[in-house]
Amino acid sequence: SDPIPMRGSSWTRQVSDPIPMRRCQRVDSGSDTRTPAPSTWQRQTSEPARNSSWRGFLEQCSSPSPEMLASELSDDEELVHSPQPQSVHHNSLGRPGDLALDDGDFGVVADDLREATQEGSPWERVVPHHPPRLLPQTLRTRQFEFHPSLPDLLLLGDKKGSVSVLDTEMDEAEMHPSLQVGSHPLLGLVWMRHNPRVAVCGESHSGDIAFLKYDPEARLTESCLQRQQDVESFPRLSSLSANCADDFLLTSGMSPDIAVYDVQTGKVLHRARGIHEQFINISRFCNTSPHIFVTASFDHTCKIWDLRQPVLHNTQVKTLNTGGHNVMCVFSPDDRRVLCSGVDTKIMQFDVPSWRQSPDRFPLRESVHRERYRRSTYLADGAHFVTAATEESHMHLMSVQGKKLGVVDFRGVVQTWADSASRDAGGGGGGGAGG
Repeated sequence: SDPIPMRGSSWTRQVSDPIPMRRCQRVDSGSDTRTPAPSTWQRQTSEPARNSSWRGFLEQCSSPSPEMLASELSDDEELVHSPQPQSVHHNSLGRPGDLALDDGDFGVVADDLREATQEGSPWERVVPHHPPRLLPQTLRTRQFEFHPSLPDLLLLGDKKGSVSVLDTEMDEAEMHPSLQVGSHPLLGLVWMRHNPRVAVCGESHSGDIAFLKYDPEARLTESCLQRQQDVESFPRLSSLSANCADDFLLTSGMSPDIAVYDVQTGKVLHRARGIHEQFINISRFCNTSPHIFVTASFDHTCKIWDLRQPVLHNTQVKTLNTGGHNVMCVFSPDDRRVLCSGVDTKIMQFDVPSWRQSPDRFPLRESVHRERYRRSTYLADGAHFVTAATEESHMHLMSVQGKKLGVVDFRGVVQTWADSASRDAGGGGGGGAGG
C-alpha cells in the first residue's frame, strides 16, 4: 500500500509563480515574479537550520551526483538495461497476441478479464513484455519505491519492519542484508530527489519515521542503509511523500489528519486535523511545484491543497468527488492530470487546472468486488499508466485518453510465488515478488 470548488485562474497563477523557497528544476524560470506571502508556520530556506548536525548529515549525503553514485555501483554497467522484448506468442484462437482465459488457469476467473470488448469476449490482448521474474529476497515485501535517478535500485520495506535496497541487476549473492527499523509493516517509503543517498521510511502501527543514509560501498555482510535520525512519529501511518525540492515531507495514515515536516531540521512544521471525513490512505506532492499536493480518502473525495494557504477542513484548492473509496492518487509527471484509484475497477482521471474528468470513463467492466483495492501509476512519458488490483493476476496498460492497450500477464509468476512461499514455510529457499 498502501477525499470541495476552486478558482481556475488562482491555480494557474500559483503553479506558474516563483516559490518562496527553492525552485523545482522543472518550473519555468521566466514565470511571473510575484511571490505569494508565506504562511506563518512556513520556514524560508534562507533561514539557518535549527539543527546543525542534521544539516551536516544532509549536506554530506547530497554531495555525490547521481552520475557519481552510479559509477560507484558499477563502473561498466549502463543505467538503463533495455533488451528487446520477446515476441508475443500467437495463440491458436483469437488474434495474434491475445490471451485465452479459462476459469481453471492458475485460479484466474475468466470474468476478471472479460473487459476487452463490450460483447464480453473472454479474450484480452497481451502487451509485448519481458517475462515477469521473481526478485530475490522479496517474498515478504510490503512496499517498494524506485530510486528517482538510478532505475535499477529499489527501496524495500517488509512486513516485519525491515528496510533494504535491492539492485535488480545483481545476483542474490551480492545483496546486502536488510536493516531492522521496527516490528510492524513499513508502509511509508521515499527517496529524496536531490539527495540520492537519503531515504525515509515509516512504520505503520507506531508511525515511527526514520531518515536513512544509503552507502553503496558497504560490505556485503553489512546493510547498505544506516539509520541516521528519527523524527516525531505519526501514528497509524500509511503514506510518505517528499516534495520536488526536498524541503517538505508529507505524511498521512489511518486518520483524517496530515503532518508536514521540515526536511532540513526534521521538525513538524504543521499538523492539519480533520481535513477529510474519513482516513487518508495516500497523500502525494505534485512534481513541478513544492507546495501543491493531493490527498485520497475513503470519504469518496480526493482534495488538492496548497501549502501557501492555511490547510484547514474547508481551505482546499479543489475537491474531486469520485463517488467511492479512494485507495490512492497521483499526479502525472507533468502535473497536467490527477489519477484517482478506488475499489475494484474504479479509476477516475482529472485534467489540471480545469478539473474536468477525462475521459468520462475507462473501458473496464463495472465494479462488483468490494475487497479488491486498485493501485495505478503513470509511466515516465506521462501518456500511459498501469493499473492493477488485489486478487488479480494481470496488470492493465492504459493511455491517458482512455484506450486500453492490453495486459501484462502474471499468472505463472503468482503460481511460482505461491510455490516458493510454501517451500519457504517448510524450511526451503526464499521466494520473491514479481518484478
